[in-house]
Amino acid sequence: MKRKWITRADLCVLLALLFVVAMLYFLLFSREKGDTVSVYVGNTLHGEFSLADAPDTYTVTTEKGSLTLAFALDGICVLHSDCPDGICVRTGKITRKGESIVCAPLGVCVTLGEATLDGVTG
Repeated sequence: MKRKWITRADLCVLLALLFVVAMLYFLLFSREKGDTVSVYVGNTLHGEFSLADAPDTYTVTTEKGSLTLAFALDGICVLHSDCPDGICVRTGKITRKGESIVCAPLGVCVTLGEATLDGVTG
């Protein structure tokens, strides 16, 4: 009896796997890079920076502690935080539009987006 190398079920599994890989690729790598950082403390905008013109580091001070941000041309990360768990520090660098770093104990949210135009700039 001769055995086939690839059966119809094998082909279906292979096509499904290729579909999942293609979807993950488009979801993870198709977003544009962000160029503006917005820093919120609670619901209040604390600062907004362009990655090209941002300082090397920026410290956000709240009544519960402080958080130090490090800027680079391709993203932003948290260097130090006074929060007890440090999840915001372990988040790493964010580089894509729509990504955020949240420090819940301090109430700080850092969001990467794109520059918005107003009536003056065009």
